[in-house]
Amino acid sequence: MRNLLAWAVGLFAASILIGCGPAKELPDEIPKSTETGSATTESREKSPEVSDPAAVEIIEHAVKAHTQNNLSLLTKGKISRMVASGTVKLPFGPGGERIHVPAQRTFLARWPDEIKFTLEFKPPNSGTRTLILRGPFTWTGMNGVQDPNLNPEKIKNDMRADAFGLHWLVLLFPISEQKTVVFDPRKGSGVGKPAADVVKVAIPGLPIYRLHVAPDTGFITQIDYHYTDMLGPTLTEWMISDPKEFGGLLLPTHLKMARTTERPKFRDLVEEWSVEKWEFPEKLDDNAFDAPK
Repeated sequence: MRNLLAWAVGLFAASILIGCGPAKELPDEIPKSTETGSATTESREKSPEVSDPAAVEIIEHAVKAHTQNNLSLLTKGKISRMVASGTVKLPFGPGGERIHVPAQRTFLARWPDEIKFTLEFKPPNSGTRTLILRGPFTWTGMNGVQDPNLNPEKIKNDMRADAFGLHWLVLLFPISEQKTVVFDPRKGSGVGKPAADVVKVAIPGLPIYRLHVAPDTGFITQIDYHYTDMLGPTLTEWMISDPKEFGGLLLPTHLKMARTTERPKFRDLVEEWSVEKWEFPEKLDDNAFDAPK
């Protein structure tokens, strides 16, 4: 297998996407995506100190839909495991071009600051990439060999930003936290048919996330956010669909992820997954977030 350490210096999306390869060039103004996602270029902004009642109403619609009107289920998401199979675009082609590589994706998380993310690549590109956050401790590596960690604080911040966008916000419980603010409600301005209602979510120390909520069902259809990771300023879009019941919660079973980089400006669909299971263990082993040995 190609040596991932030669190009994997970021984490989560960035850690598995670094490398030169063909991508769709975009004009200066990025249009609405044809991959059921939007690719706007709004800049980072200051959030208000209190939530907008209209935004709260949209979020409450989503919470009721995903919990099937049993709001007590939200706390189950504080310990969670999601397993999915699919593909991720990596520079594994004969000439180093990016191709869709089959893999299994496992995301283990314990609120508020413990994450273990693994990508197990399928033959002929066998190997396992692991990323871990445990409080201030971070670890990234391939097949048990740790990557150089030249900026631990940046790695920690990037992991937290992506953990919210890729996992925790899908489970919705962070929105009930005391310091979370929801604002800028925009009815019918988002993706899908009918067009989703969009709200912004501000959590201290993290980027501002946009949630697209289907007005008829209340299901979240997309989560997107701007963030400067190891690849530079990037818009990440998670397009989620096909909710099914797991432990009483209705959660997505089809995930697609697109990234739009600013320099050069292009948008690329880089991941697609079919979820096999969402699990909510009552507790985890003490070594659940240890580095591989």
